[in-house]
Amino acid sequence: MLHLSRKEGESIVFPGRSLRPFDDDQIEIVVLDIVGDKVRLGIDAPDAIEVYRHEVWRGIRRDERKEREHGNLNS
Repeated sequence: MLHLSRKEGESIVFPGRSLRPFDDDQIEIVVLDIVGDKVRLGIDAPDAIEVYRHEVWRGIRRDERKEREHGNLNS
């Protein structure tokens, strides 16, 4: 796992496949605000990329596994 330190207003970028600057397939995560033990992040990603909080993503995956086990979802 990569560990990074960022200050308010700083960001990290996942450049996407083309590696050309300013292409629409990059993902940027910006530290918007830090208050106490809370960090607010802004995420700029292409519309085709779905972004979830981890606990929501775990729930989606759990539901998909249950549906597959019961034969209700095409794999």
